[in-house]
Amino acid sequence: LDLERQVRLASLVQAAQSAAIGVVIVDACRDNPFVADLPSGTKSAAGLAKGLGRDLEQLARGRGTLVAYAAQPGRVALDGSGGNSPYAAALLEHIDRPIDIRLLFDAVREEVWTRTDEEQRPAYRSELPPIPIQIAPPDRPISGDLSDEIRELSDLARQGIPEAEHDLATAYALGREIPRSYPEAAYWYRRAAESGIVNAIYNLGVLYERGLGVEQDSRRAFELFKQAADEGHPDAQNAVGLAYAAGRGTEPNFTLAMKWFNISWVNGNSRGAYNLGRIFEDGIEGAPDLEAAARWYSIASEAGDTEAAAALEALNWRAEAGQTVLPDETRP
Repeated sequence: LDLERQVRLASLVQAAQSAAIGVVIVDACRDNPFVADLPSGTKSAAGLAKGLGRDLEQLARGRGTLVAYAAQPGRVALDGSGGNSPYAAALLEHIDRPIDIRLLFDAVREEVWTRTDEEQRPAYRSELPPIPIQIAPPDRPISGDLSDEIRELSDLARQGIPEAEHDLATAYALGREIPRSYPEAAYWYRRAAESGIVNAIYNLGVLYERGLGVEQDSRRAFELFKQAADEGHPDAQNAVGLAYAAGRGTEPNFTLAMKWFNISWVNGNSRGAYNLGRIFEDGIEGAPDLEAAARWYSIASEAGDTEAAAALEALNWRAEAGQTVLPDETRP
């Protein structure tokens, strides 16, 4: 919070206390979040911190209020490496979920704790009444010259039909009969993912991996890929393999990469076979094994993977040039 350009803390307290339901979110360090924005020389830093903390605690004890903090008392709140802090990023991810606000801040706390490697743990103090309270999700109306199909799909999505939420997200992601919007795609994929639509979980992971409509977060992408992979999604299984191979969002582990590539191939994704071929050709797990690479490229090529066909042709060219020996069944 910037007290000079936003609001005085006293006004903030008064506004929250006057509302039927008051919610204050403090994304700042808990040692003294406001002292940098206050006139110098009027009080000691310790005195300011104590007074400001006392005001917030007074607010948190007020009936019908909730004060959420980005960190525990006396601890710092991390800035993060992207455009948003870890706390703000987690809050943006969960704030439009149709759940009780206390469960929302529970989810934010666990998200930040995980994202920061257990370095930052948010907290909140609630004096809200013991009834369900939700932050109303945005209406998200659509406008423009759109087909009846898209309008009907949007209506069904707003009614909470998971399959419609997924299909509307895909329409936004691809710009299919509606202007492309990755933030809208992320919103609707997240809604569908919360209802267990596995392809939505995977596609939300793709958005996090590429930073489309959300802040780029390889760790979050890996978590989503793994969740979908465990549910049997072949593309997600290949994505988990790629994450392990590159050490993206997780520690590198080529044994696990090969495991997931193989699972992906068994479940019908030719990219799993192609990526196994790459591992054997490059000798990532030991010495290069061009025969094994050629076999996997051949498998993927027969399944229609053009990149695998090109890789197999290159290996065959090397064999004809006398650089290596390949099994006859891999030759055209």
